[in-house]
Amino acid sequence: MIKFTVGGRTVDLKKLMDVGNRSILERAASDLERKIKDVKCPVHGRGLENARFELSNPRSPEFVYDACCEKLGVLANAAMQ
Repeated sequence: MIKFTVGGRTVDLKKLMDVGNRSILERAASDLERKIKDVKCPVHGRGLENARFELSNPRSPEFVYDACCEKLGVLANAAMQ
């Protein structure tokens, strides 16, 4: 599940944004989750971990994740296109 964070802390979007902006981010998270859910590292067999939207600047959220290696990152980025 994709989380929403500010400064590394998980946040509740209901407390952070209005309904319109919140629904846009929730839809984006759902779409990304669908695209990356089956991506696995060919070397380590692991998927993405700690997938999240960093909202330090709510006008420009950044999607970040942890990957076991560069190969998984490349596959994840390709899946998100």
